Amino acid sequence: MRGTICMAAVLWCGCVFSNKEAVPECNGEVCNGADDDCDGRVDEDFPTIGDSCDGDDDDQCEDGQLACAPGAVGLVCNDSGETRELCNGMDDDCDLMIDEAFTTLGQACDGDDSDLCTDGMFECSVNGQGVACTDPGDALELCNGVDDDCDPSTADGSEEMATGDACDGSGDVDTCSEGSIVCMNAQMVCNDASPNSIEACNGMDDDCDTIVDETYNLTADVANCGSCGHACTNANGSTVCSASTCVPSCAAGAENCDMNPDNGCETVRNRNPTCAQITNMGTIAGDTGTQMVQFTGSEEGLYQVTLTEVSTTTTPVTGTFSLDTPAGVNFDLYVYCSGCGGAIMASSTNAAGVREVVLFSHKDQSNINDNKVVFVEVRFVNATVCGAWTLTVVGHTPVPTNTCGPP
Repeated sequence: MRGTICMAAVLWCGCVFSNKEAVPECNGEVCNGADDDCDGRVDEDFPTIGDSCDGDDDDQCEDGQLACAPGAVGLVCNDSGETRELCNGMDDDCDLMIDEAFTTLGQACDGDDSDLCTDGMFECSVNGQGVACTDPGDALELCNGVDDDCDPSTADGSEEMATGDACDGSGDVDTCSEGSIVCMNAQMVCNDASPNSIEACNGMDDDCDTIVDETYNLTADVANCGSCGHACTNANGSTVCSASTCVPSCAAGAENCDMNPDNGCETVRNRNPTCAQITNMGTIAGDTGTQMVQFTGSEEGLYQVTLTEVSTTTTPVTGTFSLDTPAGVNFDLYVYCSGCGGAIMASSTNAAGVREVVLFSHKDQSNINDNKVVFVEVRFVNATVCGAWTLTVVGHTPVPTNTCGPP
C-alpha cells in the first residue's frame, strides 16, 4: 500500500524514494508551472506571477505580465516592447504627460502659402507621427492701411509699388507720373486725373516718353523752322520752311526790304487807301516865310496839309509839293483842291527815281480868309528795289501856275 501510494506520489509530485524509508523527498518550489514541493500548489512562491509590469523599455506602460523566467530562476516581465508617444491627445508612453514629444504643438505657424502670416496653429498630423500647420491659406494684401500679408515690404502694395508712389493714370496717352497710388475699394489705383501732357517744341520731353520734340519737323515746320519757336512769318505774302530756313514769297507790291527771311515781306506798296484813311500832315503859312512839312513812307497813301493866309496883302497862298524816291522805286504824285477824291488839280508822273514836283497857287481874295486845305495822293507804280519816298510841302513859293481858285 505504501508502495502504491508512493508510486502515486511519484507520479503526482515527482517524489524520489530513498532506500531507507518510504517517505518521498520533494524539491523546493521553482517557477516552472509545476508543483515542485508536492504541496498541491503550483508556483505558490511567486505570488506576483501574472501581474502587469513594465519591461526594460523607454516607456512607463505596464503592458506586460510577470511570467516565469527561462531556467525557472524567477520571474521576468514579458513586455512586448516600447510604446512610443504619438501625437494624438493621449498619454501613449504612460508618463502622465500627453504629446510631450511634440513641443511646437499648439504654437502659431505659417503654412505653405505665399503670405508671411502665422495665422495657423500646429496640430497633430493625421498619422500621429508629427505635427502639421493648419494655416487657413493665403492672406492677400489689400489696399486698406493694413499689412494683410504680414510682409512689411508689401504693405498696401507690392515690392514694386506702394501707396504714395508716383504713377501715371490710364486715362491719358502720356507716360508722365502725375498722380500717386491711393487705396480705393481695397485696391490700389492711380489718382492721376490730369489731362494729356502734349509734346511741345521746347527742347523738353513734355509727354515723358524719353524722346524730345518728337512730333515736330524742324526742317519743314514754319512755326519751328530750324529750332523750336523759330517761326517763319510773312504778313505780305506766303512763306515755307525749307531745309530749316524760312523762304518767303512776296505779294504784289511787297518786298523783303530788310533781307530778313524770317519776317517775310515788310511792305505792300499798293494799299489802295480810301479817304477814310487820310493822314493830316499839319498846317504851314502859305503867303509868307518858307515853312515846310515832310512825311516819309514806303506805300501808297492819302494826305492833307493846310496852307494858311497870314498877311493882309494880296499875296496868294502858294506851295510846292515834291516827292523824292530812290532809283528803282516809282511813285506818282497827285494834288486835289476840291477835296479828297475830287478833281485832280495837278499831277506828276515821272519815271522811277526821278523827283515828282507839283506847284500850287490859290488866288488871294484880299480881305477874305484864304486858308486852303490841299489833298495829296502818293500812288504806287512799280519798284525793283526796296526804298522809301519822302513827301515835302513848302509854303509861300510864289508861282503863277496851277491856281486852285477861290475857296
